[in-house]
Amino acid sequence: MRIVPTFLGDSFRSAQRTRLNGFMQGIHESSSFSAVELWLPCDHDELRCVYASVARPQLLPWTQLSCACAFARGTGLPGRVYNHMSAILENRFDTLSAELDPRAPSARMFGLVTAIGMPVATGSRAGVLLLYSSQQIAQLSALSVACTQRMLRIVLASQVHPRFANISTLDLGHIAGLHQQHEHIRGLVDSSKRR
Repeated sequence: MRIVPTFLGDSFRSAQRTRLNGFMQGIHESSSFSAVELWLPCDHDELRCVYASVARPQLLPWTQLSCACAFARGTGLPGRVYNHMSAILENRFDTLSAELDPRAPSARMFGLVTAIGMPVATGSRAGVLLLYSSQQIAQLSALSVACTQRMLRIVLASQVHPRFANISTLDLGHIAGLHQQHEHIRGLVDSSKRR
């Protein structure tokens, strides 16, 4: 699988871009996430998509849509995550009203059913990582969120800590993606037990 990355602006240095691409590649390879975005506050605390990657070229228009949007604190999925600084699982993102997120009707067209948003630290500022899947994900654990947050913090550090020098960012992405995939499978098992 080859991801298609899009960077907007100059939020990251070249080495960080390379590490971020490896991390996102790992997430795409080891999970059901078809699109991944990183949102950072820019002008007047508005959140903008500064990085996006998709697992399928057919999703490039989704990336373009996200990169054209800006959300104030509390609006859209990125703004709600940023406002509360806690993870949000929208297991029917594609059915949200346009008032909650103007991209939701387009998500239906692209088959993006679930969206997970989580706050992340990117150096000296906070941001939001969004993961989109074509599968419905029933639950999200604090452990999988914490794992993904920590892995991304390592990837985006201005300098790689010697303790992590021998671990590839692709492997860190695989770990984060596998945690998310494990939660999806656990949710499926739990829901089948209830039947």
